[in-house]
Amino acid sequence: MEPKIRRLASDVRRSSELDSNGDKERRAGTYTVTDGHRAVSHDTTLSSAMLPALEPEPGWRLGGVDGKRFELLERLGGGGMSVVFLARDVVLDRMVAIKFLTNDALGNDEGFERLQLEARACARLNHENIVRLFDMGMDRGLPFLVMEHLEGRPLDAIVRDDGVDARRAVRIMIDVAKGLAQAHRAGILHRDLKPSNVFIGKDGVAKILDFGVAMMTHGPGAMANGVWGTPRYMSPEQWRAEVQDCRTDIWAAGVMFFELLTGIAPFDGANISEIRGVVISPDPAPSLRALRPEMLEEADHVAQRAMTKSPAERFGTADELLDALVKLEVALAQAMRVRDEEVGGRARPKPEMRQVTVVSCTLDGLPELPGEPGLDELAASLDDFFDICSTVVRELEGTVLSLIGPHFLACFGYPTAHEDNAPRALRAASLIVDALQAERGVRIGIATSLSIVRHTESITAPVALQADALHMAQSLERRAGRNEILIGEVTEALVRSTFELEPSGETRTDGRARPQRTYRVLRPKATRFQWVTGTTSTPLVGREHELEQLRELSGRAEAGKGQFVWIAGEAGIGKSRIIAQHLEGLAPQSRSIVRCQCWPHFQNSALEPILDGLLRTMGLRRDASAEEKIQLLERILAEASLSLPDHVPLLARFLGVSTAERDAISFTSPALLERRMRNVLVTLLERASAQKPLVLVVEDAHWSDTSTLDLLDVLLGRMSATRTMVIVTARPELDPPWPRASHLHRIALGRLSSEQTSTMVAWASQGRSLPTPIVEQLVQRTDGVPLFVEELTRSVADAFHEAEQRGEVLSPDAFASGTIPRTLEGLLRARLGALPREGRDVACVAAVLGRDATYEVIRAISELGEESVRVGLMQLVETGILQRQAQGTVTSYAFKHALVREAAYQSLVKNERRNVHLRAADTLVARFPEIVARNPEVVASHFMEAGRHEQAVTYFEKAGEHASERLANIDAAAHYAHAIAQLRMLAEGEARDRRELGLQLARGMALMAAKGSESPEAQAPYARVRELAPRVPMRDAGSFQSMFGLNQFYLVAGDIASATEVARHIVALADEAGNDDMAMIARTALGPCLTFFGHFVEARDCLAAGHALYDLRKHGKLAMRLGFDSGVSTGMLLSEVLWYLGHPDRALEQARAAVTIARAVEHPFSIAGSMSSLGNCYGNRGDYGALRRVADEVHAISEKHGLDASLAVAKVSRAWARVGAGDHTAIAELEEGVSIYRAGRIRVRFAYPLSVLAWAQWRAGELDDALRTLDEMAEFIASTGERELEAEMLRLRGEVLLASGSEPSLAADCFERGRIIARQQGARALELRLAYGQARLPMDASRRDVAKERLTSVVDSFTEGLDTLDLRLARELLATL
Repeated sequence: MEPKIRRLASDVRRSSELDSNGDKERRAGTYTVTDGHRAVSHDTTLSSAMLPALEPEPGWRLGGVDGKRFELLERLGGGGMSVVFLARDVVLDRMVAIKFLTNDALGNDEGFERLQLEARACARLNHENIVRLFDMGMDRGLPFLVMEHLEGRPLDAIVRDDGVDARRAVRIMIDVAKGLAQAHRAGILHRDLKPSNVFIGKDGVAKILDFGVAMMTHGPGAMANGVWGTPRYMSPEQWRAEVQDCRTDIWAAGVMFFELLTGIAPFDGANISEIRGVVISPDPAPSLRALRPEMLEEADHVAQRAMTKSPAERFGTADELLDALVKLEVALAQAMRVRDEEVGGRARPKPEMRQVTVVSCTLDGLPELPGEPGLDELAASLDDFFDICSTVVRELEGTVLSLIGPHFLACFGYPTAHEDNAPRALRAASLIVDALQAERGVRIGIATSLSIVRHTESITAPVALQADALHMAQSLERRAGRNEILIGEVTEALVRSTFELEPSGETRTDGRARPQRTYRVLRPKATRFQWVTGTTSTPLVGREHELEQLRELSGRAEAGKGQFVWIAGEAGIGKSRIIAQHLEGLAPQSRSIVRCQCWPHFQNSALEPILDGLLRTMGLRRDASAEEKIQLLERILAEASLSLPDHVPLLARFLGVSTAERDAISFTSPALLERRMRNVLVTLLERASAQKPLVLVVEDAHWSDTSTLDLLDVLLGRMSATRTMVIVTARPELDPPWPRASHLHRIALGRLSSEQTSTMVAWASQGRSLPTPIVEQLVQRTDGVPLFVEELTRSVADAFHEAEQRGEVLSPDAFASGTIPRTLEGLLRARLGALPREGRDVACVAAVLGRDATYEVIRAISELGEESVRVGLMQLVETGILQRQAQGTVTSYAFKHALVREAAYQSLVKNERRNVHLRAADTLVARFPEIVARNPEVVASHFMEAGRHEQAVTYFEKAGEHASERLANIDAAAHYAHAIAQLRMLAEGEARDRRELGLQLARGMALMAAKGSESPEAQAPYARVRELAPRVPMRDAGSFQSMFGLNQFYLVAGDIASATEVARHIVALADEAGNDDMAMIARTALGPCLTFFGHFVEARDCLAAGHALYDLRKHGKLAMRLGFDSGVSTGMLLSEVLWYLGHPDRALEQARAAVTIARAVEHPFSIAGSMSSLGNCYGNRGDYGALRRVADEVHAISEKHGLDASLAVAKVSRAWARVGAGDHTAIAELEEGVSIYRAGRIRVRFAYPLSVLAWAQWRAGELDDALRTLDEMAEFIASTGERELEAEMLRLRGEVLLASGSEPSLAADCFERGRIIARQQGARALELRLAYGQARLPMDASRRDVAKERLTSVVDSFTEGLDTLDLRLARELLATL
């Protein structure tokens, strides 16, 4: 060993003070950065030049006099500078940790200096919150430190994987502060305090590690020594290389504290320079409560003071920090504790909705005892009866309701709520029967229901209860026999997995429509190894990977490599279910399976789960006689080769069997007895695994006693070479800090995906089909928690199909929302009932607000004071009911489970619920206009639930308009439907009818856009419109909006005649009113009608007049309210009309202008529509390349925004371009676009896609198909009167007949009829095509001259667009005639 190492090792072993001169040798370092973004100083006092670079490995022996004291067992971990091994100290027979420098550090003098620093620092310190150093040495050229072996996890891993709640964070920081205080008293600064340098032991105690960059102080002053530390935790003085003292560590502690509570670093950046800039800037540290508003003010104060930029303003010492943290811990404990509420001087307690289980008990066999002596005996009997009943109920945390004569009433579930309220009630009843059956006997009835409960001022009856369960329990008690317990069907559903029952008929209570099934309680079950609430036929879904992992680990265990599996997950996630599935796949005859169940009522009973499970597996019955139990114990112990005199009394004690030897050991200390019992049980398990593979299952370890956890810890350390598989389940709140081991496996069960949840819903409905909306709501409400999925699906499926069988009209919303299955009531309400008053009150307010809400909104709506709201939110976050979500500076709180939110909501009685909704609505309108503008449906819902129907109508209508602006048509339709439903709650009359007419029209337009005009959903509102229209006078300007909506309905539905009639009426109304805005919109309504009728000249004048009134700056935002932009609509239609009238260039210019307007208003529907119109212009001109480019863009826009109508047009246009370019395979895409029209989604202008399809089929030579398409087109025109393309239809029929070789006169007749119609319409573009067709017919010279003259006349009438395809073809034909 080199001299300096030897001398330092000697100092460490003596734990003496290091030579103070050692620090004087240190030189100011230079700034560098190594891995981990650590800034370090490069000075050194020990050269590494001659040390070899070796890699330590398991099996090495080193240290001690003979160099063999420590045996390396396994590598625990390491970093850039060092590596740590687990080793065994063979002299003291203990486990230690040995730290070596890495190869990289061996070539770097800095590594040796840090090892020196750590050794010197730790040698001065001996404290429970600082890792202990035992020795230092050199072996094979490698310097090493021997330190205590810590079992647990580093703090950074805990924060990363699990998070830390506020109380645990404070406790950890208290330990850190204690360790820092000790180090500072010894003159040592850590200078690199951070979560990765804090270790949390299995006992929960935090220890500070890694003093490798520590600095030792001498005298009262501090000494600056370079820039050391990890950037995110370095203080301003560290960055500036200024004087550093204990306040430097306090800064790092403050940063750690902030990070533990918020999950983010208070000072961070993309690189070291950015971090440095943030830390040394004058800006204060961020506020803790800005990210966690629910946190106590004291916590913010501690963090702010510790992270003050000026050292003089921080805590002066670690002891000051410790005092502040202890005060904070006290404040947190007070906030989390149920606060005693004094009734006097306070408002009357508010009633609550709770699920309670009522126990009604009557003392049986009371004799007729006349006279005073008899009364004394009766009084004594009743006193005993009351004492027994009240004691049992109190011990099981129930509430005594009343005692009247021989009748006793109690309830479970209020004020203290538990998940197992119903099983507790049955346990209480069983204990009462056991205590009284020998003397007089009792009769007991038990029932469960939702109840209205509240505290009273009465001493004798402190709880007022209004519940069906009260009457039902009393009815059952009257039916019960002597020493018999009868329960109702609701209670049966809650206890069937924990008690053995048998049916006992039916009973009816007053007011009930049907009799209730009743059950007789026989005895408790040994275990609850059925899936939470009983057997289930639903297959396991979404756990294939976990099951395969269990199967693979089971194989290892059977091969003699023991495995320990910890399965964690929230309540109802399927922990029991996955174990049951795994055990079903095992052959029970080839292995021993020990099932142990932890219960909340046995949390103070040492080793109860293991003892019960093991002895029951070995054949011991709890109801066996004492002699039978002793005999079985002797057999079990003998088979395990254990001493009977030593162990029978011990086990007998735990089984409640009296023996002389047992009485003798009663004087042994409880701790020693528990340790001896634990050793016996471990030995029994080990002997069992030696005979054949052993599977030990421990369920619900979060309810276990500490001794059981200690036993599991012992097993974990001793089972690696046995044929044992241990499977433990627990909720996430229990996370024992067990050390990492190759045979320890943690499986975290997450929630199911939406797809997996849908699959489970299908299974749980047991073959009964549920409508898609119900399934979707079930998926949403159950949040992927299997228990919630199964129970809620069964409840909803039963109710839905019962209603279906009764022939009732079914609304999916009525079945999929608002109900919580009785089997889940206890679980959900227990979580809320266990909260302190502040937490329950805030939970109710948050539940009224919805699934999530911001802190500001909760605070504004709650009637609690600000501090009470903060405390309540903290309680909800700490207990896992709410989760905090931060987006920038806005903090919101969301319920983790939708069903927990519903349980909190339903715990409010009706009047209180309405009051909170009204406060919410009024507060949002008055103080949060941004929420109202963004989500008016939220305000509408609050007004609706508060019974304010008028306001609800207003805001639901705004919500519908807002959704329409976003093209969310389904949402818009739903909002309008809610508005209509609320409107019907108002008084009848013309005003209501007028308002409903507008709402029905708006709803109909939204449904047509979403589902098509032919859909039943879209037709329903318009059937109502037809009823309302005659009852609503439409003679004034006030009717304008309703009439415009009616016009749009008729137009989209294809009823052009009705649309035109209404449009002409609103034009007259607008002109009479002299309102230019109304006149513009009215002509926007009339122009399309005229166009579709083929009145092109009138349409041009109408559209031009409307377009002239359009002002982009004034009207540009109307598109979001109307669903279209008037400038775009009039412009694009005007371009098409101009093309019909023979102005192709003006048409193209107008179409381009419409696109420009559409892009300016940024309205997707208008952009897609105007570009479609531009594409038509290009197609009609024969510019197929331009048409294809435009069609592709329209296709992309339509897919992005879900515009079905525009998507159909895009498909037609794109195929039109491809066929025009010679690609006849595009007809398939063309037919796909046409099929959307055919499906009824778009009724108006159906002739357009049919004309393109017929043209493409003609061009491709598919003449029979073309004729069928033209027949369909002719039928559409005849049925709707839409004559826009009638002339084009006749032209195409003529072309097809001509190409098919039919009699030329048939084609000639079509051309002539079409030409006449085109001339009547003024449609020169169509007349040109028809004249071109006529000129190509076989004919004699005289007829040819007539045809040539007609074609020449039409061609010469064109003054623009001379390069368009139709005109080019016509001129080429004329040249040949």
